[in-house]
Amino acid sequence: MLRKVLNIAGAPILIVMLALVLPLTVPKLAGLQLYEVQTGSMTPALPVHSVIYVRPCQPETVQVGDVITFRIESAADTVMTHRVTAIDDQAETFTTKGDANEAQDQTPVSFQQLTGKVVFHIPYLGSVAAYLHTSQGIAACVCVFAAVLILWIIADRLKVKERVQ
Repeated sequence: MLRKVLNIAGAPILIVMLALVLPLTVPKLAGLQLYEVQTGSMTPALPVHSVIYVRPCQPETVQVGDVITFRIESAADTVMTHRVTAIDDQAETFTTKGDANEAQDQTPVSFQQLTGKVVFHIPYLGSVAAYLHTSQGIAACVCVFAAVLILWIIADRLKVKERVQ
């Protein structure tokens, strides 16, 4: 009986961990880039602490109304995600605006700054992702997986003892 309890206890813990980790890893294998929404400029469409999934694309495929992610010229390692409100093919720029902002962004986004289009998002997963990238988060994952493994090893040992008796 104890063996069954140990097996049953380990499975939900592992399922919850996988449910948190898989959305942060598998999409990368499909070529998507993941970012955490850190400001409220795109609320309610993209709540703060959501994870957004961005598919790289060519500028020609972007249409007015698409939500795009782009590199900020003044900080090449920083990205922003806003909705396209206009496209100037001659100047090769997008005009963008955060849904929650009253005014359009002052600086046009050049086609070269484009990272890709947002294809979907998962609310609040950004907080989990940020935690999992800390030393405490990594330690917590290791401990949870170790605990599940220990539960299953104990359950297997009890199974062997039951057979011997």
